[in-house]
Amino acid sequence: MQTIKGLASDFEWLQNNLEAIIEKGIQNIEPAPELSGTDDAYAKYVNVHSLDVNERLLILLSLSQYLDSTLLKKLVRDDNDFRLVQCPKTGVLLPTGETFLTLVSQNSLQNRMEAHRYLGTDHLFYRKSVLSMGEATSDASAYYGVLNLTASFRELFLYNRHSSPRFNKEFPAHLLETHLNWDDLIINPVTAERLEEIKAFLDHGETLRKKWGLSKHMKQGYRCLFYGPSGTGKTLAATLLGKHVQREVYRVDLSTVISKYIGETSKNLNALFNTAEDKDWILFFDEGDALFGKRVDTAQSDNTNAHFANQDIAFLLQRIENYNGLIIVASNFKKNMDDAFSRRFQSIVHFDVLNADLRKQYWEDNLPTAVSLGTGIDLEQIAKKHPLSPASIINIINRVSLQTIRKNKTEIGSADLELCIKDELIK
Repeated sequence: MQTIKGLASDFEWLQNNLEAIIEKGIQNIEPAPELSGTDDAYAKYVNVHSLDVNERLLILLSLSQYLDSTLLKKLVRDDNDFRLVQCPKTGVLLPTGETFLTLVSQNSLQNRMEAHRYLGTDHLFYRKSVLSMGEATSDASAYYGVLNLTASFRELFLYNRHSSPRFNKEFPAHLLETHLNWDDLIINPVTAERLEEIKAFLDHGETLRKKWGLSKHMKQGYRCLFYGPSGTGKTLAATLLGKHVQREVYRVDLSTVISKYIGETSKNLNALFNTAEDKDWILFFDEGDALFGKRVDTAQSDNTNAHFANQDIAFLLQRIENYNGLIIVASNFKKNMDDAFSRRFQSIVHFDVLNADLRKQYWEDNLPTAVSLGTGIDLEQIAKKHPLSPASIINIINRVSLQTIRKNKTEIGSADLELCIKDELIK
């Protein structure tokens, strides 16, 4: 079992030296310990990125409530010089950006100005979504926000593991997983060929850039549009592409993000992009036309939400354009996509309703082997008559199987199957 020896060593140094830091300044006390002999995630991160003592202090302050909730009591002053915030639920004292700036500046304006860079948008901690500051009150600077390690790095440093982040306002994405394989994705031949091109990029993109000399004209990232009716395999295809190269795929439901957080979409997705780039995730934007659709001419409209939506589009276009991995945007209708965005796709893949032969194959491949088909059921005629999507066929199979086992039978009845098909068609 891995330990957190490096983190423990650094935090013990902070516990023993916090009062000295207050009095003399962090540069004038015993140096932080060497971590070259430890191999926990925190020590590795410090060494790989050559973090200086101020950067290590930022991380340690952010972890103080988890490692020693009483530590920051040493900073308590009558006038709250260190700008601590008390958690209303637990009473624990929390550090802010101002806490850090006050500790390292030692009342020197020059030191304070230099320390601002650690909390800026150009710093590693922001670019890689290691650290964030909570919301400050409207009449205070952003530095009065509480220092927080993002969940991913908090798990990494405390437990030496990366866990899948949970969906929330700051991380509006879900991990996609599947037990299915490529043989389970039944699609038309043209669609299959387009997916093979994307697989080729995932397998050989670096070779094309570096060994074939295409780096001048070929970005690291790759952008795809999947369009077609619901249930035709867009989400499964995205998940299987991730499975093919053993990369995690995160699904962002843009319609949900926009409806809940209008005007904050750029902010809420920024950490997602930063984390995804660091971990080489594939991003799958579902319901893409909710955000990437036709933009409103704000010169002809006083709609504030329209103004924010256009800002969100501009932000996402920039981040997607510069993303260093695979991004897939799904839409039901290609015509709904804004032309400015459509031009940025390297690949556009149409997921159409299966032809009759493939629909028949899908029925046959997915019907349970434990049951038989009743008299009068002709899968070839059903496939020709009903242009159902793969998802709809699975829904029907699941429901008719439930009806069959409920009746203690092992033969699917013709009437039951017809009723399930009818219900699916009128959804």
